[in-house]
Amino acid sequence: MGFNVDSEQKLVTVDHSHNHFCITTPEGNPVHLLLEQQLKVTSIFARTKGKRDPHMPGDNCPMLYVIKGLHQLKTNRRDIAKLCTSFRKILPLFIEQGFQWDWLVPLPSGSHICRRFAGRVQKTTQKGLGVESALAKVNALSVKQYVRALRISAKDKTRINADINRFISEHGEEEPFQIKAIKNVSLRRFINPFCWGCIPFGTPPPQKILLIDDMVTSGTSLISAQMILQSRYPFAQIEALTLFGSSR
Repeated sequence: MGFNVDSEQKLVTVDHSHNHFCITTPEGNPVHLLLEQQLKVTSIFARTKGKRDPHMPGDNCPMLYVIKGLHQLKTNRRDIAKLCTSFRKILPLFIEQGFQWDWLVPLPSGSHICRRFAGRVQKTTQKGLGVESALAKVNALSVKQYVRALRISAKDKTRINADINRFISEHGEEEPFQIKAIKNVSLRRFINPFCWGCIPFGTPPPQKILLIDDMVTSGTSLISAQMILQSRYPFAQIEALTLFGSSR
């Protein structure tokens, strides 16, 4: 069960006969990935290598772009219903693995996907406290200033600065920085796109935290979030749950 992409109609649909781009049946899901810092990431839907269409935008996950409302991509209600049916069967398999979180922290995003995904997990499981404000995005100017102090090669610093300047020219210095603006994936590890946000007064400190993101690619954002939270709560155990997995 994968995705079909019609580049002329900009339509993404679910197809049971193959697994291009994604495995969306309960069979074969969820999947796991261990990132640096020993961060365990569980993904509801395994991502696979799809047949690339040069006319289609995206990074090998067309349905995520549909859900985010980007690039005029669309789908049908019945296809979303198929994904929801699988989601309701896969999520309990993750819960059965035994990680009992007391904080549920979605990564900051300009899209509503992470917050909605976190809300659905909390509503379905009735577990943990949703702490949406624990993390915040840094703006582009702060990232640029941070890069100046990095002890990396001049070549790498030049590449990073070029991408940051391009982002600033398109969005402005005060716009929350998007890690995907760094085109070279291997250089993203040098950028921390998040900072500590705030939590409601009286919120009990966490013992176990579940990070929520829409998709894992390089894992840079999840590791950055983990480091910030562990700087505040060094003894907290942290895992992550994403909607779509890595295709690597």
